[in-house]
Amino acid sequence: MQTSDWVAFGSLAISLFALGVSWLGYRRDRGRITLKITEGTNKMSPHLILKVINSGRRPVIIARVIARTSRGDSVPVAESQRKVDESESIEYTIPTSSLRAIVTSLIVEDTLGKRHQVRTSLAYRIRYKRDMKYSLEER
Repeated sequence: MQTSDWVAFGSLAISLFALGVSWLGYRRDRGRITLKITEGTNKMSPHLILKVINSGRRPVIIARVIARTSRGDSVPVAESQRKVDESESIEYTIPTSSLRAIVTSLIVEDTLGKRHQVRTSLAYRIRYKRDMKYSLEER
């Protein structure tokens, strides 16, 4: 092999390495949403608290929040657009008594059309079903 061949292979290797580094930078430099769901502690009105955290490097605008119920319905919970900056979080309070069904999952949709889903815990679904049964028996 001649010297020019070694130079060509070396420049190819360096350019592939640079392409990989720029691809990783591109993948890291975007908005990324993390969702956490907890139950409200107020016994008078049961509710879920959805915490939306932007763990990415770009701001994300939340377009709406949708609740999926055990009946298969998709009920819009929040329709207003809210901006979530880098490492910032926002909370949504979702009253479950007004839905009249067990919430199986919550879906957050951003303005780019991406849907991020978080499922409710099995313990919540069992407890909610039990509470609904007792409230119906009392009537």
